[in-house]
Amino acid sequence: MRTAADASPGNKPPDEPVADDFPPVVFPPPITPSPLESIPRDSAPARLHVVEGEARDAGHSPFGAFDPWAHTGWIARGGAETWPFQTGAPASRRAGERRAAADLCAQVRRSFDRRAMAGFDRYGRGNPLRRVSLADKSILNSRADVNQLFPVKYRWAWERYLGGARRGWTPQAIDMTLDARRWRDPHGLDEGERRIVRRALGFFASASALAAGSVALGVYRHVTNPECRLFLLRQACDAGVHAHACQHIVTGLELDAGEIFNMCHEVPSIRDRNEFLLPFVDTLTDPDFHTGSSEGDQKLLVCLIAFYGLMLGLFFVTSVAPILALARERGLPGIAQQYRHVADDLATHREFGIELIRQIRLETPAIWTEDLRADLTELFRVAVGLDYRWIEHTFGVAGSATGTTRRQDVSRFKEYSRFVADRCGRAVGLGCLYPGARNPFPSMTGRQDETG
Repeated sequence: MRTAADASPGNKPPDEPVADDFPPVVFPPPITPSPLESIPRDSAPARLHVVEGEARDAGHSPFGAFDPWAHTGWIARGGAETWPFQTGAPASRRAGERRAAADLCAQVRRSFDRRAMAGFDRYGRGNPLRRVSLADKSILNSRADVNQLFPVKYRWAWERYLGGARRGWTPQAIDMTLDARRWRDPHGLDEGERRIVRRALGFFASASALAAGSVALGVYRHVTNPECRLFLLRQACDAGVHAHACQHIVTGLELDAGEIFNMCHEVPSIRDRNEFLLPFVDTLTDPDFHTGSSEGDQKLLVCLIAFYGLMLGLFFVTSVAPILALARERGLPGIAQQYRHVADDLATHREFGIELIRQIRLETPAIWTEDLRADLTELFRVAVGLDYRWIEHTFGVAGSATGTTRRQDVSRFKEYSRFVADRCGRAVGLGCLYPGARNPFPSMTGRQDETG
């Protein structure tokens, strides 16, 4: 049995010894059933509690009619004064029952603390008296307390969180008046340009919600580093703002909301993109999926590469590029401003994701095998093929004869897709996937065109 001598300097002495392994919970012996009475603290200021034969005033609850301690405090701190007691039993017996209940609650509380129930470990899985050090913190399967932010180990995560917090924006603050006027003008945009706007909105409407759920319900659950978890909360919030931006544009242009928000089911090229991503999202959000083994860690790494490398790094980028270029050329300032904000947010998310993937590879090098790299290379090529199909359908060339200019646009955006995929592949450690791939849009510079 360890005592306060095992504590790090600066910690207060413990109020009880710390055992290497807590004994199993021992329930109090059964008692003869009799009426129970819960004593709420606010029932009467003069109401007395009998604890080991001593009378003590309960006081009045500052919470009014509901005292959370009277309902949940017993399991949080093991206090006997909130435990129901036998009204018909002698005071000595009631005191004994209370002591047994308090001992049980204390054991349950310590069991929660040490066994990291519900995904939380308030003290870490080592000595509960030892403070967290940098060596304890890791991306996956950390042995440090997930709730202690400092000391910060991964500065790249912390700095990106601070940058995202400073860049907060809201879609409704952006004026859509000029865009709506341009959209209603029969000579403002041709049908092909309107299709690009609608298809880009249709993909973002579903993909932003998918991204928010993937981060909030999936990635966050498996990442055990507090500064990374803090950024993930910010990312999930940003994804919700992006879905709101789609709605704001649809409302501002007076588009058919049913058409836009159902494109994920009704437009084959958008549906195929989403169905390609869904198995990875399902794995991230599966409550029965856990890391801690080589197989589990490897599967999580694949899901992160699919999410950050293909969803955010490829599909989102090639969806932003045409609508951003069109908005600049055709005088749609509201759409352009919103998509610039979206593109900046996505660049930060991708940069964070690439660093997250790199750090996992550094901390668990055994899972980065040749077979895994071959499978991921094939995954990238399938994704680029799906991107080609989306580009063709969005620009309206699939199965129809179109003008030379439109076909040139399709060719350039396909080359752009290869360029972005190659850069994402290099960033996650797969090397060159498309030799000679180049950016056909030299004017597209800045963070919205970066993948980390």
